[in-house]
This record gives sequence, C-alpha cells and structure tokens, in this order.
Amino acid sequence: MNDGKKSFTSTRMKLAAIFAVIAAFFIVIRLLPTEWPLFPADDSEFLANRYLRDGKCEAGYAIYEMNAARKKSSVTYLTLGDMKYRGDCGGQDLPGAIEAYRKAAQMGNCSANFYLAEVAIKHPAAPGVEHAPPENNLFASAICSNPLTDAELTDFYLNGGNLGRNVDILENNYLSTLRRRHEFNDSPYDLKLRTVENIRDGIGYDANPYPYKRAWLLRPVK
Repeated sequence: MNDGKKSFTSTRMKLAAIFAVIAAFFIVIRLLPTEWPLFPADDSEFLANRYLRDGKCEAGYAIYEMNAARKKSSVTYLTLGDMKYRGDCGGQDLPGAIEAYRKAAQMGNCSANFYLAEVAIKHPAAPGVEHAPPENNLFASAICSNPLTDAELTDFYLNGGNLGRNVDILENNYLSTLRRRHEFNDSPYDLKLRTVENIRDGIGYDANPYPYKRAWLLRPVK
C-alpha cells in the first residue's frame, strides 16, 4: 500500500511540475516581443520605427539622428528632415526639419538647400528659426546641381520627380533661379569663386561645401 501511495504522490508531483512549467511558459511568452527581430540592437532602424509607431518620437528620431551622423543608416539627414516636415511622429516639427536639412546641406546635399528654401517660403515664421534668404538657397541648390540641365532640374524639383510637393509655390521662384544660374555661369571666375565660398561658409546661405569642392571646374581654360 505504501508503494502505491508513493507512486500516486510522485505522479501528482510530476503533473503539478508539468502544469507549473506550462503556466510559466505562457506567462513568459506574453512578455516576449512579438515582432521580428525579437531583440533589435539599440541603434537598429527596426527599433527606431517601433518607437515612432508607438509615439516615442524623441527616442525614434534620436536613433536616426545618430545613424545619419555615422552614415550607417538608410535614413540620412535629408530623409530625417522629410520625416519631421511631414510629421511622421507627433505632428509636423518645422524646427527639427530645418535642423536636419541644414545638416544635410553641410554634408553637401544639393536638395537640402532647395528644401530649406521651400520651408522658408511656406513657413516664414517657423518658431525659433532665422531663415537664410530662400532665393539664395534655391540658387545654391541649382549650382550645386550644375551638371543637370534646366529641364532636368525642373523635372526633378517641380514636375513630380521630387513627389511634386513644391509645385504650388516655388515654380516662379525656380524660373528666376535658373536665370540666375545662367548669369552665374557667364560671370568671371573670381566672382564665381566668391559666390561658392559664401555658400560654403554659410554667408547668406545655409552652408553647403559641394559647390566649393567643384570650384576648380569653374576655372577658365587657358
């Protein structure tokens, strides 16, 4: 009889242990992430996107900002500016978009100056921001993109190549910019050099080093 009782007790203990393991499994599984990858790295775009989706804007943008600085991410300062301009998390952030676009311009991105001009024209009273003259930034974007023809630039910026987001207000401004670019191309070398130095140094422009790096192409052929 004692052996039977011991066997019954042992069976009950085993069953209880199995049920405890099953219960613990379901408790733990509910605590685990449900999206792949389960444990993204601290600087992962997966984690950044989850933060933005969950309304944790500062944390999500901080990851993108860090990776853009490292040039480690598919999200650059230009796309980060677009995200903040669109209001992908927490509504439109004009100062944040401008800051990101300026960093993109400082890294030589031609489109960044164009976007800065757009924001200045559409939102002249952006809080806490002093805009560079938009006509100057439009001009900087045009000579930064000097290898492109007028038609190619117009198509990219105004006719849908760039999502057509600027057509409504910038068309007349851009036509003036193209005329100014032709005048620049016909000007003496010394004047060209001073202009691109001003763009590089942010004197009247949001700084962009790319036109200056290409300044040797402006030298007259002897």
